Amino acid sequence: MSGNGQTTSGSGWRIWLLDRVAELRQREEQIFLVLALVIGALTGLAVVAFILLTERMGMRLYPMGGAPSLAPLKQRDGACPKPKGFVRSDL
Repeated sequence: MSGNGQTTSGSGWRIWLLDRVAELRQREEQIFLVLALVIGALTGLAVVAFILLTERMGMRLYPMGGAPSLAPLKQRDGACPKPKGFVRSDL
């Protein structure tokens, strides 16, 4: 094909693209509304998932009526070096 054939098909795509852009500009408010709803729904799902996860972890760490299975460890001597320097030990 010659240069004219490529220019015609190139301008066809350009016209189609400009038409789509014009349609999107007319529906801009609707697009932003849908986008805001989707973002809000995803945020809500993330919050619910976090709450469920932390509740289940709490139930595993501290079961009702039973001994804690994975209770936080108590500090033992030598487990952590004693602070030196600016910290006064006589307080």
